Amino acid sequence: MRTHCIAIVLALGTGAAAGPEWMEMGEAGSFPSDAEAVTGAGVDPVTKISGRLDGAGLLAGSPAMPDFQDMYLIRIEDASAFRASTLADFGGLAGFDAQLFLFKTDGTGLLANLDSATFSPHPLLLPFANDGTGAQLEGPGLYLLAISGRPSVPGNANGPIFQFGSPTENSGPDGNGGSMPINLWSGPGETGRYEIGLVGVVTIPSGEVGCDPADLAEPYGSHDFSDIIVFLSQFGAGILDQTDLAPPFGVLDFSDVLAFLTEFADGC
Repeated sequence: MRTHCIAIVLALGTGAAAGPEWMEMGEAGSFPSDAEAVTGAGVDPVTKISGRLDGAGLLAGSPAMPDFQDMYLIRIEDASAFRASTLADFGGLAGFDAQLFLFKTDGTGLLANLDSATFSPHPLLLPFANDGTGAQLEGPGLYLLAISGRPSVPGNANGPIFQFGSPTENSGPDGNGGSMPINLWSGPGETGRYEIGLVGVVTIPSGEVGCDPADLAEPYGSHDFSDIIVFLSQFGAGILDQTDLAPPFGVLDFSDVLAFLTEFADGC
């Protein structure tokens, strides 16, 4: 279930880590439909996202859903300055071999990096690819940022979305699955606590996005009949973007309807 938290302003004075920090609460999902939105009361700088990949461990004494990837909906304000990294120089941290991936809001891949340098466990995601694909951020807007541990990479039925000539390249979506949205991950990966240092990112005003996967229509922040109409319309048309809410991903079935009804009944 996608959950949201408030942006906490850190009183750190000047420096790379100064500014709001988004802290994962509950569990950020692995796909666009359950990504955690980085929201706030207005548009304010976000310099860090902090969270944890728990793997296949236990949550509150009960078996938890596998947690090998976290995905966030972010707003990039300054495309040319954008950076995302677990490097300490950018205010980042990772207790495992981390990887970063950037997607468009429809789930198609845009940019990815595995390692900032040879033998480094810390990725550095730039606003452009350096692998000859020409992929780049085209401007400000909403994007999906995902973190995973090696060797878990995004893909779909056609194959991996990104292909890496070397672990240090910033890759465009040049894998066999590069033209299609993400609907699977290659498997489990390393896990642990992480902090993603950010440059060029701001909060999304809370009124611009839904509070959870069932909040599909304005006015956002509550569930009403308009959300049901949007879900049924998209489900009937076979549109996966906002309706593919439960495994098996990549196909719409009764499990997606049940997931929507559960989210809707829980309220915002």
